[in-house]
Amino acid sequence: MVSFAMEEASLSEGMRAACAATAMLIAGEFLHNHHFSWAAIGAFSTCLADAGGSPRRRFSSMVGFTVLSTVFGGLTALAAGSGLVAACAAVLAISFSAGLASIWAPAAYQVALVSATICIVMVDSPIHSVQEGAPLLGIYATGCLVATLLSFSVWRIHPSGPSRFAVRLVYQRLSDAACDIAALASSPGSPQDDWDRWATDFRTQARQSLEAARSALIGPPPSRVEGRQLLGDLLLALDDAEWILVSLIVIATALENASLAGADRQTMRTQARRVARCLDALAGLLTRISEALAKPATPFPHELRGRLPAFARRIEGALNHTLTIRFISSKVSDLALRIPSSSKETTWIHALTDATRDGLQTLRANLRPQSPGLRHAARLCVATTSALVVVRSFHIPFGYWATMATLFVLQPAGGMTLLRSMERAAGSTAGALLAAVIGLAIHSPLAISLAVFPLICLTMGLRRVSYSLYVVFLTPSFVLVADFAKPSNEFLYAVDRLGNNVLGCLAALLATWLIRSVGDRDKLEGAVERAVDANLAYLAAACASPGSDADIEDFRRKAGLASSHAEAMCRFNWTIRKRQRIKILSTLSLLRRILGVGAVIQNSPAFADKNAIFHQVLSTAIEQVRAQGHGNIGQPPTIPRHSRLKPIENELLQQLVQLRTLRQKDNRSTADLSVAVSQ
Repeated sequence: MVSFAMEEASLSEGMRAACAATAMLIAGEFLHNHHFSWAAIGAFSTCLADAGGSPRRRFSSMVGFTVLSTVFGGLTALAAGSGLVAACAAVLAISFSAGLASIWAPAAYQVALVSATICIVMVDSPIHSVQEGAPLLGIYATGCLVATLLSFSVWRIHPSGPSRFAVRLVYQRLSDAACDIAALASSPGSPQDDWDRWATDFRTQARQSLEAARSALIGPPPSRVEGRQLLGDLLLALDDAEWILVSLIVIATALENASLAGADRQTMRTQARRVARCLDALAGLLTRISEALAKPATPFPHELRGRLPAFARRIEGALNHTLTIRFISSKVSDLALRIPSSSKETTWIHALTDATRDGLQTLRANLRPQSPGLRHAARLCVATTSALVVVRSFHIPFGYWATMATLFVLQPAGGMTLLRSMERAAGSTAGALLAAVIGLAIHSPLAISLAVFPLICLTMGLRRVSYSLYVVFLTPSFVLVADFAKPSNEFLYAVDRLGNNVLGCLAALLATWLIRSVGDRDKLEGAVERAVDANLAYLAAACASPGSDADIEDFRRKAGLASSHAEAMCRFNWTIRKRQRIKILSTLSLLRRILGVGAVIQNSPAFADKNAIFHQVLSTAIEQVRAQGHGNIGQPPTIPRHSRLKPIENELLQQLVQLRTLRQKDNRSTADLSVAVSQ
């Protein structure tokens, strides 16, 4: 359940947040003002709210967070000074607004969620008048502005940095995938489960990285990404990555089904070792390309790209030229058509007007009981307010940690809430132990300020790597900052933090159970149906239809996206029964295998001339699978028996038989279809 993606670590983000927060603590120590711990919290939270992307987008998110958190944080603190009822009303409104922000872009939800967290923290620092709270809010806002200033001066992010980083991540994951295939191929008798697990994990991660990279390239205007030439180079790199992805799928499927070629075991092992050596060398080349793409001042690595066709020929030779491997794109001439010809940017007033209009339209569309965003907002406000009532009723110290945990743990998808709860509980336990150890060795405020630096650096630098690691270092960071404001026993702080985190997780899980999303099961079944339809459409295009390569690749991309979406929904949906989950995961795993075999047939020279018999049998099998999904469980038509089908063709048809069996709503036999296609 816990995954680590070390390639997404960002030392620059960690250093920026650590410098801003530590500077505020050191300033507070020299000024003898413990309120500067709020400035440190503001600096850290501002870095956390950074939406990334273009400079305009980053500046808007950070300044927007500063204004929202300062204004509404002050109002929440004023409400807390008026009593528990007013504080609950303020937390209810703030958390509901933050949850409703999930209907917009992820960046908006991120800013709203971190702003709501600051408001909830300020509940434990009530004020009774504006004059009383002005110094505290001013110090907090200063920390936010210092972090923003550092982000656009000392720790500037190169305009092309996010785009280059996204493309680098794609190539790094392709390199890791090549190493994985080599390891599986080198291990004789690798079980089917290992190949299936690799196919699911790799294709999902690679597809997500590709789509994220395309979004990162589409966002900024050309004038902000080192001109049209750089944008064209990065688009070319992504087009190459698409073909590398397809080729790796083809190679893995061919190695997995090597026995279908009719070769003896010794020949198969020799072939697998040769392919594995080529894949290891390819992985090294892809890593070098990823490193070159990540450097802002480095030109596109055309020399390294030029070596990819040679690797394709070597792998083809290792596979006895039974497959056509293609590692580079031929759409270079199309790049200019996809790059906007005008670099004129809209003014910020027009951009704000357009964003406001689009946001209001989205809000109107989601103001209905069936809206997932509205129900998530209801869950969030109920859980957060309930946690606040509990900690106030039982006078639990540092109760805002429980409400903070509820905010960050509760996710729009119920299964993700369970996952986050487990990760946060485990991370808080480890973080509490770390905080206790640090507290035994460090006592002075200056030493605490210096100790916070590496902790915040690791917190921000590893937040995209793993949520568990993020919480492990977040816990001692907040414990030490709290100790800076109110010196006390760090061990007790850590224990309080752990207990409040567990309480917040329980509140989030209870709210998820009581207020479920409408039609979760229907949405999952619909996603599986769309995945089946998309994969069958690709299969028909790749194996039978005479369509162009561009059309076939479009079908394949849609099939991969549909399968990944359905897998994510199933993995994070814990309201369905175990038997249904197993059936859905088996269906999706089978779809991955079907897509792989279809890609092998598409890239095999032996299938250049389409077999009319295979075309006829395949069309009949696809229609039967589609009919099964629409509830048609009548007797399937008879398929003629033929012996002139290749082994891999029979393998594909057998997989369609299995798919049709999995989709049956009753347990009627499909033996007639199985016998027909196995001849």
